[in-house]
Amino acid sequence: LLNRSSDLNTELPALFDQKNNIINYRVRKNILIVDSLITKVTLKLNKSKVIIEKKKSKLEKEVMHE
Repeated sequence: LLNRSSDLNTELPALFDQKNNIINYRVRKNILIVDSLITKVTLKLNKSKVIIEKKKSKLEKEVMHE
């Protein structure tokens, strides 16, 4: 996950999985690094919320339609 903020000394978001469990991550330069595979994550900071979801590959889409 890329943090576009030029100043990483500001507040960073909390990350949550699909079950609303908090996810630990580390920061390297402007990148948030998560050590597990994620299909959907929610970032929350103050009253703002952003949901990021992995796109399905063509193969995954074909299997779902069978």
